[in-house]
Amino acid sequence: MSFFQVNTKYSTTNSYFGMHDLIVDLARAVFGKYCCLLEHNEDTDKFEKKTRHLGCATEVLCYGDKISTYDFKATRLRTLLSIRSRFGVSLVHQFNFSVHDLMPKFKCLKVLSFRGCGITDLADSIGDLKYLRYLDLSGNKIVILPESVTILYNLQTLKLENCYLLETLPKDMHHLINLRHLIISNASLVEMPSQISKLTKLQMLTTFVVGKDSGAKIEELAKLPSLRGELSIKKLENVANITKALDQVNVLDKKQLEKLSLVWNANVVDPKHGESVLEMLSPNTTLKQIEILGYPGTKFPNWIGDDSFNNIVYIKLSGSRHCSNLPPLGQLPSLKILHILSFDSVTTVGAEFYGNSSAKKKPFSSLEILIFVNMSAWKQWHSMQTEDDAATYRKLKTLGIYNCPKLTGELPHFLPSLTKIEIDADKLCALNIPRLPCVTEMRITNLENVESLYEAIKAMNPSSSTGSLLTTLTPLQSLTLSRCGSSFRSFHMDLFPTLRTLSINNCDYFEALSMSDGQCQELTFLSISCCRSFVSFPNRGLIAPKLREFYIFLCPKLKWLPEKMTSLSSLKSLTIENCSLIKTIPEGGLPISLSTLGINYHQLLRMKWNGQTLPNLRDVTVEGYKEDLESFPEEGLLPATITTLRICSFPKLRGLDKNGLSQLTSLQQLHIRWCHELQTLSEEGFPTSLSSLSITGCPLLEKIYDPKESENKEY
Repeated sequence: MSFFQVNTKYSTTNSYFGMHDLIVDLARAVFGKYCCLLEHNEDTDKFEKKTRHLGCATEVLCYGDKISTYDFKATRLRTLLSIRSRFGVSLVHQFNFSVHDLMPKFKCLKVLSFRGCGITDLADSIGDLKYLRYLDLSGNKIVILPESVTILYNLQTLKLENCYLLETLPKDMHHLINLRHLIISNASLVEMPSQISKLTKLQMLTTFVVGKDSGAKIEELAKLPSLRGELSIKKLENVANITKALDQVNVLDKKQLEKLSLVWNANVVDPKHGESVLEMLSPNTTLKQIEILGYPGTKFPNWIGDDSFNNIVYIKLSGSRHCSNLPPLGQLPSLKILHILSFDSVTTVGAEFYGNSSAKKKPFSSLEILIFVNMSAWKQWHSMQTEDDAATYRKLKTLGIYNCPKLTGELPHFLPSLTKIEIDADKLCALNIPRLPCVTEMRITNLENVESLYEAIKAMNPSSSTGSLLTTLTPLQSLTLSRCGSSFRSFHMDLFPTLRTLSINNCDYFEALSMSDGQCQELTFLSISCCRSFVSFPNRGLIAPKLREFYIFLCPKLKWLPEKMTSLSSLKSLTIENCSLIKTIPEGGLPISLSTLGINYHQLLRMKWNGQTLPNLRDVTVEGYKEDLESFPEEGLLPATITTLRICSFPKLRGLDKNGLSQLTSLQQLHIRWCHELQTLSEEGFPTSLSSLSITGCPLLEKIYDPKESENKEY
């Protein structure tokens, strides 16, 4: 029914799309002679004279010998795209780009992408591609573009996003008169080249850096009337002639702009100058998102928070260290997400934050997410709300308060829709926690003792019996405790009967997890990580019939896994990393439901696959930290059922055991990571089922297979 389909394999959001296999097969059948996909170095034989569109895996582009020497018959190629190979080889980032010879061979190119190829420079021969309309250099290490780019008069799209080292654009960029999209997010540009206002067809300009001397001035934006989408204006401290700019700018009277970022980069800026600039930069009221970062003024202009901006859904204000009051944002009718960061002079959040108190509409009527971070002087939050008047914050779902050390007193009285709260726990005793009848997720940092947590949660629902915490805590489903203090030594599952996920991390004094029979019936996820004093699970094992994921990381004093592991009948994933004292698997073994296992090598040795059957096991990660093995895996060590194997952190590993590998008759994916002595790979012994090989952090092996370093380029 649809040409494209949402692909949930790589993401749970709707941001990845794919085609049904039948559509792909049809496309290949119809356009097979004109379209070609190279995923291996040897695939260059697929080329035909009629080939017009070529997709090439980045590893083939970067270190394939045939691609650079091949006598291409397809000289009228229109499209050349670097793509991520489905076979997973990931050595690309280690090599510099070596295919500058290709460009003179493909002078008819209209679309060219070297995205993510790790290149540091671009050859001047790029200027020979007279027909080029689309050029993507995103995700590379380029510092400067060659001037020859400016003679690509047909270029319509130039993408340079995530080129973090890029400092300058060619000074004659204004010659690209057909340019419509200039995407330069996350670069390190010093300034924009002058006369950029001559690019009158420009529709998308993600970043504009105000020039100080010879660079582009902010008034040039007035001559780009068609800008749409997002725009970030940086280095606003360089705005020199405010009067001239005010007369000409109309800077932001652009109805098709949806997101605007205004950024000051200098540490020392005259506050009055900053106030004048921000006053001048009043945008069109159609704007949906706005960020103001590093603003040096002491107060905000009147247009900030004006209810005429009825389309604003997202605001981020950060680094306004001289402002003593927050702007009046409460009357923005559509505002859903608000982030306030690093307002060092704000001591009170009160009436000024909510806007005109005489207005009929209640403040923050649409707000769903509210985050405060690094408010070093903030002491009080006046909510202007009573229990009978719950319209303020009535839709708020997430509240986060981080690093606000002086905050005491009350939070808003009643947050009927709040489901998630994240807060520094040293505030739990100092704050009057409101009633939170719907909270299901809590993230607590800097907890000193668990009693303060219990008392705070009790306060959220005073109508429950003071003698029964079980009644009080029934809504809570997810709890994360992080960086807890010396008084936090144990955690009692009994008091959280409805928890589904529990994460305890970076708690150096935490020692034990305890529970009574039948008190963990809903738990599906348990993670204990970076807890250097943790030594014990409940005496009778974990009674968690619904537990699906169990993760233990960096608990150096832990010697034993929970008893009766086989009773965890729903367990799908078990990972034990950097827990060197765990020597044995519990009596009875692991649950047969297990499909994913991460384990240390010396623990793996004690797994007797003949005596214990794990019929569903498919994904295995083996860590060899501190092991002296030079070859892996030994014959018979791993079960033949696995389809994915990860070999990680074997410091002495020199090669793979072909006898052990050949027995893995179902293996499809092999990942080798951080084996610094690994220097040989032989295709002998690799099972015929293997389709994907990924190598990361193995410098000796990468050097051998670098075509610049070795004549042996077989892989």
